[in-house]
Amino acid sequence: MLVEAGAPTLGKVWPGLDAWRHSDVDHRRHWGTKGPEQEAASSSNLAGVLSLQGDCLAAHARQVLLTPDPRHKAWLSHEAWKAYKAGQVPIGIAAAPTEPARPARPELVPAKQIPTPKNSPLPLNVYMLHNLAHVELNAIDLAWDTVARFSPLGLEPGFYADFAHVADDESRHLGWCLQRLEELGHAYGDMPAHNLLWEGAQVSSGDLNGRLAVVPMSQEARGLDAGPRLSAKLVGWGDNRTAAIVERIAREEKAHVAVGVAWFRRICSALEADPGTSFRVLLSELCPNLLKGPFNHETRVEVGLEQSWYDPSMWPANTPAALTQPGQGALAGAPGSPDSLSRDDVRCASTEASLASQAPVESQPSLLAIHLQVNPKVPQGLPQQPVSLHVLIPTIGRRHLPIMLASLRDQLQPQDYLTVVFDGRDEQGVFEAAQAQVAEMDVQGEVVFELKAFNNSGKVRQKYQGKKGDFVMFADDDNVYTPGALDVIRSIVWRDLDGLYMFKVEQAVKRGKKVLWGIEGIGLGTVDTACGVAPVRHVQKAKWSARWHRTYKTYCCADAEFYRQLSAAVPRTYFVDHLIYLHSGQRHNKLD
Repeated sequence: MLVEAGAPTLGKVWPGLDAWRHSDVDHRRHWGTKGPEQEAASSSNLAGVLSLQGDCLAAHARQVLLTPDPRHKAWLSHEAWKAYKAGQVPIGIAAAPTEPARPARPELVPAKQIPTPKNSPLPLNVYMLHNLAHVELNAIDLAWDTVARFSPLGLEPGFYADFAHVADDESRHLGWCLQRLEELGHAYGDMPAHNLLWEGAQVSSGDLNGRLAVVPMSQEARGLDAGPRLSAKLVGWGDNRTAAIVERIAREEKAHVAVGVAWFRRICSALEADPGTSFRVLLSELCPNLLKGPFNHETRVEVGLEQSWYDPSMWPANTPAALTQPGQGALAGAPGSPDSLSRDDVRCASTEASLASQAPVESQPSLLAIHLQVNPKVPQGLPQQPVSLHVLIPTIGRRHLPIMLASLRDQLQPQDYLTVVFDGRDEQGVFEAAQAQVAEMDVQGEVVFELKAFNNSGKVRQKYQGKKGDFVMFADDDNVYTPGALDVIRSIVWRDLDGLYMFKVEQAVKRGKKVLWGIEGIGLGTVDTACGVAPVRHVQKAKWSARWHRTYKTYCCADAEFYRQLSAAVPRTYFVDHLIYLHSGQRHNKLD
């Protein structure tokens, strides 16, 4: 089943979503005496300074992300949306940069160094408006990053159109904020800002459902909570004009949250996963401290966010403590909100206090490999050199190795390198059979017999030294891959060719329709199970090691030492968020 074109309609949908999707391009980018209005062409046209680059929407998304000036970023966003709505460009493919370009001011500092309203030299209304401008600037980048980062997956156009539309809305909101700051005698950059909002993009860069859960369904949803409160405060401070801008922005955020909810429900339905459980699990792994009240329950429910999803008071008793006990000192605002921000709002589970110390939770695999089309084209803006896949298969010569090799045969490319290393006995001539099988493949490869090679760190370092543009996949000899699995991995690598990627294949025992990815649910070396590549971000390496190496010890897996040595040998290891779901093929006993 593929995600079909058009609006996902499973579950509760915000009544205004369809009208928003089919609305004309909104050119009201100036805040007049009575609200939004179209600005005079002479004061808004930057065509003499800027122009769209590239021939597709994803390339335009990349251009916006690499544009530092806020006004230029907003103008290009609007032009990109207009071009797509006019049918002038396709979706296309482009690589998202690691971080968006930023202006020289404001200075980006750790959140704890942001002055409080009382300590800020800015008036209260300007302080809050400056925070809102920073939120809207980041919201533009978050929406365009979603378009570009997931463009290699070849999703249906409706997905990319929704987030390009969101980016255009956010660019209009930013314009109103910049205009009002100028009217008040100030400018964006008059006080420091932080980079917490972008952390939401970083932790969800490798998982589509994770991106939806973190950004529109959590960060932007905070605008539904804090917007009305901030608008009321501004009225109390006598700034009715800014209050009207905040009220309008909060009202338009409904569509942005609703888009995230609608696609999240659609994906969960395709995965046969409960959306509430999936939402809680994703936050527990990505941003466990993101949810804090008070909540605007009425508006959240209106846009499709069920209270049982986000309200810890309604969660099951076995919910991880990191979600139910948010950090102390959190303020009312949060990413996506025009209110104050706490440094804990986007603090990720990427430290040594990891999920490995928590009780195992049920998790659902990413949609990347089983319900989305993969577009194997190289994204625009990236070098056209091939990306080399190094598949390392440690084996003691078990008879099901031919099934593993057969599942890889049609997915490997000539520039790839396949290494099968025997580390033990050779069962019934499997070594020679593997040599013959690899020789028939259209790929570089070798089959070597090195007893205990994986326990010799010197040999590992010498033999498997990685280089820029390569990625290493450590696969056991009883893993079986579905068609397109390696294309999914390549699409991830194309997002950052400066990194060296390494994937470790794990297996998860199926129980009914659910797949358990907790420690207790892992069965290494089992057959007829779901197989998954379980990469984790590089900053989560301590968490990854604690979680999965503990699994090795539990199951006495002989491959643990090899993986530790390989990890030490690779100069730059880049771990990618979340899971890629690959299910097994034939049972091994069919070889008997």
